[in-house]
Amino acid sequence: MAAVISSTIAIIGFVLNRSTTLKTHTEKLAFDRELAEKKVAADIALAEKKLALDQALVIWRRRYEIAEQILIAAYEVRDALIRTSTCPPAQTGGHASTSK
Repeated sequence: MAAVISSTIAIIGFVLNRSTTLKTHTEKLAFDRELAEKKVAADIALAEKKLALDQALVIWRRRYEIAEQILIAAYEVRDALIRTSTCPPAQTGGHASTSK
């Protein structure tokens, strides 16, 4: 009789232990799935932000290059205007020789 009671208690303990283990495992799987979904969402958000920043950087670099080209052209025009307005007297058609 004691053996029957002992084996019944052992079976009940085994069933309870198994159900507890299954419940814990199911909860862990649900938590891991939720964590993985959050990580994927965070990775997507980070990738989208990086893409937007990379695109903004490309636009900024292109604007910088255009501004640099415009500035170079402006300096070249300024230098050309300075050269033409300060020509030596010998190149102006002899105006210096008639002013004596």
